[in-house]
Amino acid sequence: MKKLNLLCVLFIGLLVISCASDDDTQTITEGDPQNSNGDPQNVVVQKLLSFSSSLTDSNEIEFMTQLTYTNDNLTKITENYINIGENVWNYSYTDNELTAVNSMPITYANGVLVVEYEFERDEYFILNNQVLSQINSFRNDPSEAFQFSFKVEYNYTDNNITEKRYLDENDVLTGSTTYEYDTKNNILKGLDNLNKWIFPYADLLGGANNNITSRKEFDENGTLLRDFSYQYEYDSNDFPTKRIRTFTSNGTSTVKTNLYTYE
Repeated sequence: MKKLNLLCVLFIGLLVISCASDDDTQTITEGDPQNSNGDPQNVVVQKLLSFSSSLTDSNEIEFMTQLTYTNDNLTKITENYINIGENVWNYSYTDNELTAVNSMPITYANGVLVVEYEFERDEYFILNNQVLSQINSFRNDPSEAFQFSFKVEYNYTDNNITEKRYLDENDVLTGSTTYEYDTKNNILKGLDNLNKWIFPYADLLGGANNNITSRKEFDENGTLLRDFSYQYEYDSNDFPTKRIRTFTSNGTSTVKTNLYTYE
């Protein structure tokens, strides 16, 4: 459960926050991200405080997630799954640098982010300190060294993930996912890149500049397995406050509603 949530996919996807609050928002100019011409662009920073998921037809809430910040650092995520229980993520920092999530060590150096579990190890390869290009996952048991298990490769357009490819230990394709986006601010845009890469649900929320409008999952032969479409309502700063997700598989569709609040 811990690994699945932390990766989401694996990825979701925890965090050094580089923002301050002035009437709930602040406009800053920074070198990353850049627009399509390679020029810095203004970024409106809003820190995500909570989000929920419910079945649209019944309005029955499935889960609520709350984020807690201390001195602009994300220090806790509380996931409350209705009728199931609670899952808590605690973040540890040293000199404002994220060093562990729920006692799982995290290190970042030379473009490689490493997350270690009891019997697993994930290596996130970061391109130009900006976008995730590949994840290598290793597993072991108490009597063996870590053995390569699988990897995920990423393709981007304008800092948005457009395709993910899953490959096994023999470098054989086992599946892929494609994405399309709107032009508004991504839900996680207020988070530092390091935390965005490993944020729970990052794979579902986008972990990119903009918000997913289409997500399609394929098997190794390119056959469509699952089809997701998304519609949004936005606040005055173009951050999503509501998302309607339609999931279609084997001819059956399910609609869910997500609500988001910000500081």
